[in-house]
Amino acid sequence: MNAAVRVVLVEDHDLLAEAVQAWFEDVPEADVITRARSIEEARAVVEREHPDVVVLDRRLPDGDGISAIRTLKEAAPGVAVLVTTATADRDTIARIDAEGGDGLVLKSNNLDDLVSAILRVTESAG
Repeated sequence: MNAAVRVVLVEDHDLLAEAVQAWFEDVPEADVITRARSIEEARAVVEREHPDVVVLDRRLPDGDGISAIRTLKEAAPGVAVLVTTATADRDTIARIDAEGGDGLVLKSNNLDDLVSAILRVTESAG
């Protein structure tokens, strides 16, 4: 059996973060190892933990998550970064791609879609 995918959740809204973390307790393939509430905190956590995947909120108290993708990838080479956002258009998708992001999950999707995206980006990296 393969080890669970190690995930860092970057989300500043407590209710949403707690729901996601609780959901992952029943997902043996992936484990939310920790959470960050800002870009600055995320950089430090990613550098320390070297997760497989970062699930990164687009809107954070200290800036636009998309602009942090390169910084997070430099902090942990090989990490996949999935951006979560409430809405997205072609420009948003293009920015995520240009910054080196590995995908987008809309917050209107269900949590199974998030799990699938996490597993997809780790399989394609492996």
